[in-house]
Amino acid sequence: MGIASPVAEASTKPENAVTFTSSSEKIRTIATWIPATKQILDDFTELASFLQTSLTYYVNLEEELQLLSGDNTGENLHGIIPQASAFNTGLLVPTAGWNKIDIVGRAIEQLTVQSSTLWTSEMT
Repeated sequence: MGIASPVAEASTKPENAVTFTSSSEKIRTIATWIPATKQILDDFTELASFLQTSLTYYVNLEEELQLLSGDNTGENLHGIIPQASAFNTGLLVPTAGWNKIDIVGRAIEQLTVQSSTLWTSEMT
């Protein structure tokens, strides 16, 4: 995959090949609830609106935390942070006097190299 180039009309076009592998993942539910009768919710529409908004907020917050930091135990998701590679400080040149933007640049470089290596290994 990844072969593309400008070609003249009616000439041979570069062909790409894609291989798919199947995988599956267990569906996990993030939920919360609060006991409230139908009558109280019918009588106080503001309460129903408040509960719906606040409970949704807490579900979304937990989802974000799980996507970032989930440890893949029990019903937890496998978060991005536990799967990430540690930053390679060897990419920084100590004699050059690096600053925060240098660290960000080298982190992007590390991610680019790692993702292209992963992409290449998946394609072979």
